[in-house]
Amino acid sequence: MARRSRFKYRGYFVGNRFRKPRGRSKFYSINPSKPSEVILAAVEDLSLVADAFRGAAKAFNEWAGRTLVQRQKVLVKFRTALRRSQSELIEAIQLETGKSEEDSRAEVKVTISKFDVTFARAREYLSEKKISVGKSVTGRVTHQPIGVMFIPGPFNFPLHIPNGHWVPALLAGNTVVFKPSEVTPLVGQIVAECARESGLPAGVFQVIQGGRKVAQAALQQPELGGVLFTGSYETGVRIREALAARTNVMLALEMGGNNPVVVCPDADMLAAAREIHAGVTLTSGQRCTAPRRLIVIGKAWDKLMPELQSLFESSIVPPLATKLSYEAYHHVRIEAGRHGLEVLAEGAIPGEVNGFYAAPVVLKNTRNHRRLDLLRKEWFMPVLFAEHVRTLKEAISAANDTKYGLAAAVFTARRKTYEHFRAAIQAGIVNWNRSTVGASGRLPFGGVGHSGNFRPAGISSIEYCVRPVSSLEKVRS
Repeated sequence: MARRSRFKYRGYFVGNRFRKPRGRSKFYSINPSKPSEVILAAVEDLSLVADAFRGAAKAFNEWAGRTLVQRQKVLVKFRTALRRSQSELIEAIQLETGKSEEDSRAEVKVTISKFDVTFARAREYLSEKKISVGKSVTGRVTHQPIGVMFIPGPFNFPLHIPNGHWVPALLAGNTVVFKPSEVTPLVGQIVAECARESGLPAGVFQVIQGGRKVAQAALQQPELGGVLFTGSYETGVRIREALAARTNVMLALEMGGNNPVVVCPDADMLAAAREIHAGVTLTSGQRCTAPRRLIVIGKAWDKLMPELQSLFESSIVPPLATKLSYEAYHHVRIEAGRHGLEVLAEGAIPGEVNGFYAAPVVLKNTRNHRRLDLLRKEWFMPVLFAEHVRTLKEAISAANDTKYGLAAAVFTARRKTYEHFRAAIQAGIVNWNRSTVGASGRLPFGGVGHSGNFRPAGISSIEYCVRPVSSLEKVRS
């Protein structure tokens, strides 16, 4: 029996029009707070994936041939269309991810504000540069777009994160094929409507819908010029393996973290507790920069824990976005109990609900627990592992005891301690007296190890959307 959906599915957005898929493989986005409610019933079509890439390749030369100023004018209209659709986008994000209205509204707001940041950075980075390299010889550096960029979107920030890829990609002269997460197809559909309203030329911005099979088909397209990915390490590795023989395809990977927070005895304990609690509970722990491991030094433990317990025990967070995440949360709780991790603090879930709700929790681990999968993996959930150590040296060693390296933070009154920590920690984002969440769009965003492949996003995103061209020019006398 077909499942009725709340919104009408319009199909793939190819060539500035919606095309009805001919495939039979259906997928559904559902309301995480009420899983029986279908938000959008969608259909995959692998043949339209090929059409999307061919169309994007066909549109590339004309779009790339425009000036930066000309492309920016069109993107300003895209931003205007997104702004006009704010209410629809907020509702779609809230319905498909389970986020609060406040969190959904904040995502739309930061998406719109990011355009100007990218515009300014692109003007600076893409400007032609000249140097004198000898008598009558000038060295010149310009930048060229790469081609068709494939952007598979994540579910936790279905608008903001892919926007951080497609704006610099389009601004630089690339064309884009965007695949929203199969968890959030409605968000992607609204974005496609905004793209059409903005007057982007046909083929410059295409939207395909579906899950793993659609993504795999996209990676096989001969027109593919680059992949801008944000998601799990496991998926990132599969993408890299699929492209191993295609060295001409640019690959930018941002793959999450197992982020440590260190609290020193001289820290402001109430401020630290508030920052840590916010980091764990924002978006119900479904942020790649969320604190995962708390490492508390010496006497700080007895000062910090009462503050943290008070905050967590009064916490209720929105549901997790997927049934898979919900099941993973209960797996973590069962495994933690089996291995003897003590529950230090635990929030609650709303009464009389059947959604994917998870109570925020702090679990105490010891050094012996560090080798468990529980503490080695990235978990997208409101779970914090807390460990008590004796010294800063031991804390840094524990913080670096991970294959990930996205974000880290230290709470201390002394800059000298922070600078020592900053130099020693293996992470791309290192904060002082701030949680690991809440990155600035005016700074690079990326990590090392299992967290990335040295292609940071944020302010640096324009750099992986172009290729530099160096020239030596001799003027005849």
